[in-house]
Amino acid sequence: MLKHIKKWNTLRNQLLVVYLFVILLVLIIVSAITYISVEDLLQNNAEEQIRQTAIESSGRYDSLYEQLNMVTKQVITNEEVQHTLFNETRGDTITFDQRQSLMNTVNLIQANADGIYSIEIYTKNYERVIPIDSTSLVDRVNKKWITAANEARGGLIWLGEDPYDENYFLVGRQINLVDRNFLRGGYILARISRSHFQLNPTKQEEGAQGLYGGVR
Repeated sequence: MLKHIKKWNTLRNQLLVVYLFVILLVLIIVSAITYISVEDLLQNNAEEQIRQTAIESSGRYDSLYEQLNMVTKQVITNEEVQHTLFNETRGDTITFDQRQSLMNTVNLIQANADGIYSIEIYTKNYERVIPIDSTSLVDRVNKKWITAANEARGGLIWLGEDPYDENYFLVGRQINLVDRNFLRGGYILARISRSHFQLNPTKQEEGAQGLYGGVR
């Protein structure tokens, strides 16, 4: 046994073991450095992708909010809307023909707004003017949102998911009467399709493929 050990315990074999050990050590170090570099690269790419998505989302939401603000403001300042609600505050009854005419006017404005599914108008006493039915505003949304609209004094507020249809969101605002020193004349609600808030799925998929396409 001792002779067998001495046979292999030569300078050549010792150098071979040292050489193999150094090679193994170098491979471990190179592998560790490569792993860390690839991990950092993937993390940086992921962070950049998230940052770009966040910027795109923010820009889209800002643009959508501004569009909603502009369209609803066009509706509430429309002469026919103002006139109808002004007369209602004086005790005049809104006739069916007036409601039909008002609906046509609002639909014309709404047609130029992407993403708005429908617009509802209510009197200051929460009675629905359009669409034409007997739904009350207090039955449509939680009363805390009416209070929020009053406190906003005509500013656009976010009401969240439509309680009657999860596929839509609601925004609203108080309607102030220009000819009555901006006193409250009613309320407006706008329904926005949930899908309108989603980013382009094709673009997101392409971004994901670009990020992970070379990794297997």
